[in-house]
Amino acid sequence: MDKTTYFSKAEPAKPTRKLAAYFLDFLIALIMMIGLFGIGELIFNNTPAAASDRQAINEVYQEMRDLTLSSKMAQADSNGRLLGQNDIVLNYVYGATYESLKRNNDPTISESLYEGYKRVDSSNDNCFYYYVNFKTENKEGYTASSQESSGLSFYRQSLALLSQEDYFVPVEESEYPYLTLDIAKTINEYFINDSYSIGYNAFRRLSQAYASLLKDGVKDIQSNYEPFLALQRRYDEKSAQIYNGKTIELVVSYLVALAIYYVLLPVLLKDGKTLSFKMMSMGVVNHRNERLSWYNYLIKFVINVLESLSLIAITGLVFFGVSALELVGRNLFGSVSFLSIAIFSFFVMFVDFMISFAMRNTSQTLTELASMEIVKDGKMFNTVKKKDLV
Repeated sequence: MDKTTYFSKAEPAKPTRKLAAYFLDFLIALIMMIGLFGIGELIFNNTPAAASDRQAINEVYQEMRDLTLSSKMAQADSNGRLLGQNDIVLNYVYGATYESLKRNNDPTISESLYEGYKRVDSSNDNCFYYYVNFKTENKEGYTASSQESSGLSFYRQSLALLSQEDYFVPVEESEYPYLTLDIAKTINEYFINDSYSIGYNAFRRLSQAYASLLKDGVKDIQSNYEPFLALQRRYDEKSAQIYNGKTIELVVSYLVALAIYYVLLPVLLKDGKTLSFKMMSMGVVNHRNERLSWYNYLIKFVINVLESLSLIAITGLVFFGVSALELVGRNLFGSVSFLSIAIFSFFVMFVDFMISFAMRNTSQTLTELASMEIVKDGKMFNTVKKKDLV
């Protein structure tokens, strides 16, 4: 049986032309994988199992959200959207200043300046409620090391220590730490004139103190409150189930895409051609300049599977954006993730092509050497054929 092909006597393809062809192959394989994964997502997301998983994780998330809201370490606006911590801090500083001016019947107060802000006292101070009420009432749910950081004295001392003690009225005057009138007037002046440095310093110190207490409270409930930790474990378990499903989808679509593009198409197009090779009039022969055998395709497929793993991470990022970093960054085994594999595979491809520049006679890449094949350039042969036909 004649194993010679049209490319048997052709010259080896130059590394630069091969680089262009392989890059185009990479893009086409990526598009194919994205399409296959999209089809898989469409099918899987409409299965009862996927719907059940989504419902379960949403329910756990809602419980975590409700618990945090009930502790007042989070706050929602009128539309139900969670406020950022900076917004909560700003609401406190404006509200505390407004309350002090109103309590002392300050005649210089400008009501329009505080429009949209509520006066803050013990009934609506987020941090006060958490440390004095919520944590005290649910003390047994906290770890032993965290239980001491609660109560009125702790809250007053922490707020005063982080800002400045003379910012607040004495405990003899009020258990709740209202701002003194002098400090309220100083901050109020800064609200009117933002170039007033003394007022800015007072505003900044009070904001930083409250932000620190708020941040510590959020960390406290997430790290030391057992009911929240139990919900977190349930959430992580449900997330792991969903991530495992997405991982399987990615791997299957990856293997199918590569099998179609690097095995089925080269067999159908003959001479080991992919779409880019056919467009660029390039073909593949074995190391004896003969037609490729089945084992050449098998070896090449296995190597391509190992070398093109970055397609998985890229597909994840295309579909899920930045949130995909949590998926592709998950450790598959040990400290190895799709993200670290992608970085490594890019490095391997770079080394692969550098070797082709060193192989002067055949211009083979490391992959081609391992699969015992040589990429030939049939462009000159096509030119000769056209001349012969004239």
